[in-house]
Amino acid sequence: MTCWMAARMPESWCRRCGWIVVFGVVAFAGTGNAAEGPRLTLPDVARLALATAGQGALARARFAEQRAQSAVHLAQGAFDWNVDVTGGYRRVALSGSSGGFLTTDIRFANILATSVTAAKLLDNGIRIRPGLVMSNGDDQSRLASEMLRSQPLLQVEVPVDGSWGQPLEALRLNAARSELAATRLDGQHARQLYLSQVMKSAWALLATQQKYAATLSQAAVAEEIAARMLRLTAAREVSQMASDDVLARAQLRRNAVDQAALELSAARLDLALLLRTDEASVVGLDASFPAPAQGLDDARLTRLVDEALSRRLDLQGESQRIESAHQRARIAQQEVDSRLTLQAGHDRLLLNWSKPLGENRDLGAREQALAEVGQASLQSEDLRRHIEVEVRMAHKRLLSSSQTIERMRPVVEKLRDRFGLVRQLVDQGQQPPPALLDAADQLSNAQRQLADLELLHAETLADLHLATASISNEMTEPAMLARAFSSLP
Repeated sequence: MTCWMAARMPESWCRRCGWIVVFGVVAFAGTGNAAEGPRLTLPDVARLALATAGQGALARARFAEQRAQSAVHLAQGAFDWNVDVTGGYRRVALSGSSGGFLTTDIRFANILATSVTAAKLLDNGIRIRPGLVMSNGDDQSRLASEMLRSQPLLQVEVPVDGSWGQPLEALRLNAARSELAATRLDGQHARQLYLSQVMKSAWALLATQQKYAATLSQAAVAEEIAARMLRLTAAREVSQMASDDVLARAQLRRNAVDQAALELSAARLDLALLLRTDEASVVGLDASFPAPAQGLDDARLTRLVDEALSRRLDLQGESQRIESAHQRARIAQQEVDSRLTLQAGHDRLLLNWSKPLGENRDLGAREQALAEVGQASLQSEDLRRHIEVEVRMAHKRLLSSSQTIERMRPVVEKLRDRFGLVRQLVDQGQQPPPALLDAADQLSNAQRQLADLELLHAETLADLHLATASISNEMTEPAMLARAFSSLP
């Protein structure tokens, strides 16, 4: 039956299949060489990440800090000197006099008056207003003389109620400063988040490289077996059906290589975008995955949770926002409270008291204060629970992936040894050629599965570093940063 099928197989078909195999091998070689070149190391990736300041999250954090800083400047402006200059003519009506008696004559006098005053609000709420009034005119009557006299002015306003030491302007400034501190902490946390994303993208590129290499090796074996089957079919030693099956499997492997090449290109592009560079400069990653984590017990988990709650910058930022909410709450309450102010000047001594009428403003201020503080406290408490969950889940995934990697690595080595043994048997004619293709499939699938497990372990390790805030902003050495992401916090 086999000889009959081989005898009837057209010679042109055999030549066409042979050219297909040749073209497939050439295509694989070209795809493998496309990404050849100097590859980045982990310190190189860390160096490029540290030099990147225009990344989206970092840029947004920087602009948010600028807005918070401008709010502080605006609040500080309430304590700056304020100068008021007024000048112009005043027309006053003067009664006529004759022999010491007033007459019904009315005369008008134009008086040039200029006043210069300055105001300064102190931190304790006291406001001082020094100034000078200067007048000039032609009339020399007694009234005009009094009006034309230049004189210095001084007025002092002293709060004598609960606002003493905490004026509204001081509360607004404190609230703005708390918001600025929270925004700066958010910016530092954004830097940690960015570095974590870069390292996870680098690990993803490394895993994609390894899976691509495994797929390429599997396809090369399929092409090799397909070439053998064509020769055996031409020699009428195997059936056409067996040859067609191997050729179909070789085509599937070529399709898998194309898909793996696309995934590799996408991984390179993702890392290049994070590093703000072109894809051509990210040809690959020359690194190894972190070793499986050891010593992951409950005592270490408790320590990691405590360290995360004490070091997380976003949690510290929420504490600053709680303080800002308290300041805004006091502002809302003081705006509707009664005020008692003592005014003292060179020509006056006044006591001012004001009280808003009605209960709506007072009720609204109390409810607003409770809502502001309650919302900020709730966000802080939710973040605390979220951080604890992040650490515990990362610890659990890290422990599980480490154990699975330890079990998977011997399996890959056994399949590699089996592949070498099957190759020897196929070369010696003790096994059919498709047996080598089966062994290559098993080895390639195991290698890709191991790459996925090591990627999960490395990404979980980066998540644990982010959750515990172990990568401080003072860590600016690329080599030290790369080592930190490759080990437990």
